[in-house]
Amino acid sequence: MQPSAALTPSTNPAPFRGARLVIEIPSDPAVARKARDWLAAPLRSEHPGLTDDVLLCLSEVVTNAHRHTSTPVITIDALLDETYVDVRVHDDRADALPEPAGLQLADEGGRGLLLLDACADAWGVAFPRGRRPYGKTVWFRLAVRPERAPALNPGRSPREPGEPEEPREPGEPATR
Repeated sequence: MQPSAALTPSTNPAPFRGARLVIEIPSDPAVARKARDWLAAPLRSEHPGLTDDVLLCLSEVVTNAHRHTSTPVITIDALLDETYVDVRVHDDRADALPEPAGLQLADEGGRGLLLLDACADAWGVAFPRGRRPYGKTVWFRLAVRPERAPALNPGRSPREPGEPEEPREPGEPATR
């Protein structure tokens, strides 16, 4: 698994048309939750079909920055474009590069980069100003595609759920 070399955080497929959000969050055990909470509402508004995947990737990258660096503050820069979502997570440790862990089946952790690689269309590592002394940025991008649109039940609004079904007899199949 290698970061995507074709895309860098500064390479956009088209002129940027969307929202840019930036936050600095103290690096503490709650940093991943704070990052998800910060980005969730704008994502649900702009790209509901990408929300879960983007928040999972964000959580993994921010958690890695917290666990594997001593950076006091993590900076997150999110671009919510019409055609993609691009997220950059900056810390001050250029020497702590993300590498997949050698995993054992029973391990409970160490799968963050595998999840990032599986969910993101592209990801990589960049160094601000092209030089390592200024820390690093781990970035990822997810494209907006029709197959990522949220599934809605035709005829029902997500805010108006249907009536609950009557209880079934044992062995009776469910109806939809």
